[in-house]
Amino acid sequence: MSTMFTSMLFVPGGDEAKLAKVDSLSAPGLILDLEDAVAESRKAEARKMVGAAIANTTTSIPLWVRVNPENEAATIADLDAVVGPRLQGIVLPKAESAIHVARVDWYLTALEISRELPVGSIRLMPTVESVAGLSAVEAIAAASPRIDCLIFGAGDFSLDAGLDWPAEGGVSSLLISAKERLVIASRLAGLLPPHDGVYPMFRDSDGLRAEAAQSRALGMFGKHAVHPQQIPVIDEVFTPSAAKLEHARTIVAAFDASEGQGVGNIDVGGQFIDYPVAHRARALLALAESLARTDAGTGEGRDHE
Repeated sequence: MSTMFTSMLFVPGGDEAKLAKVDSLSAPGLILDLEDAVAESRKAEARKMVGAAIANTTTSIPLWVRVNPENEAATIADLDAVVGPRLQGIVLPKAESAIHVARVDWYLTALEISRELPVGSIRLMPTVESVAGLSAVEAIAAASPRIDCLIFGAGDFSLDAGLDWPAEGGVSSLLISAKERLVIASRLAGLLPPHDGVYPMFRDSDGLRAEAAQSRALGMFGKHAVHPQQIPVIDEVFTPSAAKLEHARTIVAAFDASEGQGVGNIDVGGQFIDYPVAHRARALLALAESLARTDAGTGEGRDHE
């Protein structure tokens, strides 16, 4: 089942001490990382550690694993080590074609069948982080029914495109354009809005807040974190405020009453309300309900004024 995440926290898969803290972490979602956070010499060891962490955890937070994309053997080894009933899904980095995603889908199906899991229960989040991936983003978005949402990886994309990252003065226009393309491709494929990747300066809360707010304004929903202290900032940006929710309820109630009298547009506090505005208000309330269900499953709560 697709789940809305305001934030997801990376946990290095090669760090035994940090994996041991999984049960005490607080975040809407966790990504145990077998890719960039693990030295090449420790990949095999990290697979075993992450597999054991997933099997033994008592946390109710959804657990995802970022696998290695470099070659087919590494991806298969990662999947074989981590797929089980406690795993929510796979983050697939450096997705560059529909075929790439479809192969991972096939491997997951084989593992689900062999391990008596419901076929399709392991979800997917492909990460677009190269020029080639961006050029194929529409095909990637539609490549598998397992896909919940896409992710944009600004760091690797910037490296591939020859951009500074993070850039002085804010996000470059090319990165903004790339994020917009992910939003459109996701909408066309019927996916949840795409996630924005990490903001690496984990002590810069103001920069993180600004980048998250910009991504939210572009139509993305959710951002990943490299440090626990980034989670409250990200959640604040992507969680609808109490004031916005109350305004949405006012709009819906007034519009429903007006529509019942045969009037399809009204004035609510100086704002012109018609069907698109009312639909947007309903969508905001539905989003809040979805986030509340996620919180109920993880034992967390949100109260952002």
